[in-house]
Amino acid sequence: LTVLKKIAPQILFSAFLTLLTAGAFVVLYRSLKAQQRLIELKNDFIGNVTHELKTPIATVSVALEALKNFSAKDNPKLREEYLDIAKRELDRLAGMTDKILDATIFESRGVQFEPEDTNIDHIIQEMMEAMKIVFEKREARVTYSKEGENFEIKGGTMHLAHVIHNLVDNALKYSPEKPIIHITLKDEKQKLVLSVQDHGLGIAQEYQHKVFGGPRVFLLYQQ
Repeated sequence: LTVLKKIAPQILFSAFLTLLTAGAFVVLYRSLKAQQRLIELKNDFIGNVTHELKTPIATVSVALEALKNFSAKDNPKLREEYLDIAKRELDRLAGMTDKILDATIFESRGVQFEPEDTNIDHIIQEMMEAMKIVFEKREARVTYSKEGENFEIKGGTMHLAHVIHNLVDNALKYSPEKPIIHITLKDEKQKLVLSVQDHGLGIAQEYQHKVFGGPRVFLLYQQ
């Protein structure tokens, strides 16, 4: 007992050092996990941005190629059509660039989102017009049908346009030669249902829940 009393301070000090070391390891572990998560988020962000930027760049490239190779310069109407497509896609590219530059706001004040009146039918028609020459180059047969009258929702027009462009772009990329794509928009009163159907690889079941959804919009990708 006497010995125990004499070495008690050393025991307590050793226990304190042990707890301090364990605490340091816990903090270090959490810091490493947080850094790993940040790296994953950064890689996801880079991958998403790269995917977003490729579509308008590819469309503009095809439009310029068409102007150069298909004698569009001798056809004023066709030339204006291709130039309009290129301008719209460049404007969309500029909008996406602004969104990327505004990403620093996310770190300081979080995401600021203001819903606006958005017409999904108009977005699809603009997409069909913008990607017309891409469809022609791939010899794709793309149809669009709609049911109902009210295609207005509250949402982010640019974000929804990106989603729709990406769905159709993926349908083109992952379909065999001469893709067949059916786009359907339905007004089901409480929600809008947008279906993009192709004969390509499709999306694995475990990832389908990540497709964008909202109060009046449900986007469905079908194989």
